[in-house]
Amino acid sequence: MFKNNNFYQLLFENHSVSNTYDVLGYMDKKIEKKLIVNHIALKSAQVYSYQLFPAYLNYNLLLSKHFRLKKIKQKLGFAIYLKDYKTISDYLKETCSPQHRKNITRTTNRLESSFNISYKTYFGDMPVDHYVFIMSTLKDMIANRFQHREGRNKTLNNWKHHVDQTLDLIKLKRASIFVIYQNDEPIEISVNYHVGSIMYSSISSYDLDYGKFSLGNIEIYKQLEWCLLNGIDFFDMGYGDFDYKRRWANEIYEFEDHIFYNKFNIIGSCYSLIKNCKYRIINYLISKKINDKIYGVFDAIKKKNNSIPILEYNFIPVTSLPSDILKMENLDLKTNENKFLKKPVYDYLYKYQEHLNDISIYKMPEKPNSYIIHGKNSILELEF
Repeated sequence: MFKNNNFYQLLFENHSVSNTYDVLGYMDKKIEKKLIVNHIALKSAQVYSYQLFPAYLNYNLLLSKHFRLKKIKQKLGFAIYLKDYKTISDYLKETCSPQHRKNITRTTNRLESSFNISYKTYFGDMPVDHYVFIMSTLKDMIANRFQHREGRNKTLNNWKHHVDQTLDLIKLKRASIFVIYQNDEPIEISVNYHVGSIMYSSISSYDLDYGKFSLGNIEIYKQLEWCLLNGIDFFDMGYGDFDYKRRWANEIYEFEDHIFYNKFNIIGSCYSLIKNCKYRIINYLISKKINDKIYGVFDAIKKKNNSIPILEYNFIPVTSLPSDILKMENLDLKTNENKFLKKPVYDYLYKYQEHLNDISIYKMPEKPNSYIIHGKNSILELEF
């Protein structure tokens, strides 16, 4: 009786739409890529729902006079429309606040001056072995991030689906993967899907040890640079009302649930009414942040059973190296034994503007929970 479809997923992952729609384009532009049309014969006894329809699309409705469409607001979406901009600097100057621009410049400069950083977008081809490695790393990043946040993430529940299809879509130029590398180590990864000159940023995460460097903002900044160089003018950040999206977006649109049913179908009328009430309640709770409070209670309960200890530490300025420094071992952050030092050391690099290659880390024998960090321009005691 009820047929539910995710319009957004079908569009970006499958390049397909129902024959109910004649999708013409987005904003004031045409979609040049031809979409696959799924031919569905609407039946009077059934109710059809196409959820997550992005309202920035322009379309004609191909519907018989016996059927009606009920549009219901689901949630907000956020995007960056680059049509009138030649460079990322032009966009930042016109759209983003001075403080936001300053933060992006500072964190990007700090990242690039602290590590050996490179950026790579895989679009059209990607070695299979490296694809497997990158997707495995991304999965670990997401799991680690949400474990620390005690959060909820649907992506991991559908991970095999993404792994199985994305490489083929990259080869067809219907998907891309953006990576920030520190040497050969991926520290931020983003999976994107493409329809014509629209790019949807679908899945992204980063290494929490680099949290000070705002890798999420750097990712958007660098991806927008790539978009402008490769004919992409609409960067869709999808749904999820987060502060960082509002700071970046110049287009806020609505996702709609499109419900089709025969105009004499009472069940269809009732179904659309119930769904309308449901979304209005959900959006009201979201607007009042009541949902966050409800989830917070569940997360607090979950945290008692699955909590991950957060290491607290302090930086203590030191005027000179200990006299017995030559007897101390210079620690390697790459070993499992020392990986817990990465975050505080990287925080040190950010704060004191040092490069990873220019520092030495020593364990203090007389203080079991203290370490010496010796950089070009500073000496600190790291105390846990």
